[in-house]
Amino acid sequence: MGELGDGSGTSFPSTLDSNTKIEYDVESAEKTLVRAAIPNDIAAALVAVETELGTDVAGSATDLKTRLAVTMANDGYVGEIRYTNQFDTIQAAITDLPT
Repeated sequence: MGELGDGSGTSFPSTLDSNTKIEYDVESAEKTLVRAAIPNDIAAALVAVETELGTDVAGSATDLKTRLAVTMANDGYVGEIRYTNQFDTIQAAITDLPT
């Protein structure tokens, strides 16, 4: 697990980041002074999430949650997925094959 603000960027997507040291204006136990590593590590985490997800993850749906709900049941089961582009043509050709 990576610690945001330790200056090492992010550990995502291999592990989740944490933020256990609270930023504060006076250094004390379990608190650190505000420094550039915090926003830089947060930016690195954000870029890692975007890179992992890729672009346009929602496709033609409103958001990713909606897109997944269309293709996946609540229990995580993915049912039969039928590609409609040229499916009927391919199916007809298979049906017409000699036995």
